[in-house]
Amino acid sequence: MSDRVHIALYRRFVCCYPHTFRDEYGEDLATTFALQLAEHGATRCWLRTGRDLMITIPTQYLELRMNRPSSSAVTGICLALAVGATLAALVTGTSFYSLILVLLAIAALVLAATFRRATKSALALETSGSWKKFLATGSILLLVIVILLNLPSNKNQELSEAAWTAMMVSLLFSLTLIGAGLVMGAGRLIDHRRSVEG
Repeated sequence: MSDRVHIALYRRFVCCYPHTFRDEYGEDLATTFALQLAEHGATRCWLRTGRDLMITIPTQYLELRMNRPSSSAVTGICLALAVGATLAALVTGTSFYSLILVLLAIAALVLAATFRRATKSALALETSGSWKKFLATGSILLLVIVILLNLPSNKNQELSEAAWTAMMVSLLFSLTLIGAGLVMGAGRLIDHRRSVEG
């Protein structure tokens, strides 16, 4: 494919941005893409651009609707998708679909981590009750895992490798959420005591 075809295809992707953003930055984006294409080649340029498009398009729509940058909404959606896919993989058991669901969960986690790192807010607490949400979500997920494993239909059945992997990922994810909630809650308590004493 020629560079003109790549640039024309990229301009189609630029059309996915909100109208106001596209009008203001569309030409600059296309120019930057053309320069990167000439300097780094098509494959490397598209790899960077694809990641950028996955992060910036949802962000621009969130900013448009909320009138402020929101890093937690897209990350939260990706994490919820990862949890849902993991639970669905556990329910489907030994099938090709469970493998697809595990891959979807992993992809959602990678996207969430990438988005958080790109927005440079890995541990930003946007509300004072964030620790409660982490703790509650982790506890609920852990409870769901325990319930699913103790269903009468699953008690006498050995887990497949894919189901076992999905269960372990879900278990680690729930324990991570619980741990993060406890650490953030302890930090909040320490900050509160310091402000009262100071």
